[in-house]
Amino acid sequence: GKYKVDINVLDCDGQIYQLVPGWLKGGINCMFPIEAAHTDPVRLQQEYDKDILLLGGVNKVQLTKGKQAIDEELKRLRPLVEKGGYIPTVDHRVPPDVSFENYLYYLEKKKEIL
Repeated sequence: GKYKVDINVLDCDGQIYQLVPGWLKGGINCMFPIEAAHTDPVRLQQEYDKDILLLGGVNKVQLTKGKQAIDEELKRLRPLVEKGGYIPTVDHRVPPDVSFENYLYYLEKKKEIL
């Protein structure tokens, strides 16, 4: 056809390791929100390299723990950003127990790695 779709996105929750091969085979190549409590985006990128695109994977719980925890979480994900095919976002919505100060800090620090 006139339009070629190169990216097919699936909203997936929970632990997805066993499902990814079938999704890729079926043409789904981008997953989100990559819930950090259940699925490690680093592992997915190591296993599937450029065959997979990821959105999410930033553990929302770390945002409640302060600046050092936020720094550590983003440091863990930085290699994925550098390699490409990954956009770091909070895995689902930011919970209400994340302070506004911590949220702004997260946004500023994330800008540094993008």
